[in-house]
Amino acid sequence: MAHESGQQSEVGTLFDDMVRVDDTPARHAEGSYAFMNRVNQPFWRRVREQLEIYFQNYPKDDALDVANRFKDDDPQQHYAAWWELYLFALYSRLGYSVTPHPDVEGTTKKPDFMLTRGDQEFYVEGAVGVLRHRRGRPQRSP
Repeated sequence: MAHESGQQSEVGTLFDDMVRVDDTPARHAEGSYAFMNRVNQPFWRRVREQLEIYFQNYPKDDALDVANRFKDDDPQQHYAAWWELYLFALYSRLGYSVTPHPDVEGTTKKPDFMLTRGDQEFYVEGAVGVLRHRRGRPQRSP
């Protein structure tokens, strides 16, 4: 996958390197990351493997931030990081040079990505919405 620095992540991995033996469904208040990190089911093993590929191709300078947010118990942080990993992989595979959190002249705010391909250059800001119960817990979709 292409990105500005040409360097791959050396931050480690998204998921723990461990033997997984628990194949039970997600628990009531269990976060998405905690579930994916512990569950021993073929489907979720493939999901972990794909996310690790995305992560290993993410630029080294930004990998620690995205990993920390991906592992966060706050669903807003976790899903936003997941979406950034996905968008990075998608646009990279579409042949764009992808620069995470570029500086933008005239503002201190940084969009998620600057994409460049040929004479095209534009910014992408991924947005994730998480519904919450009154007590701050995420709602599950039916």
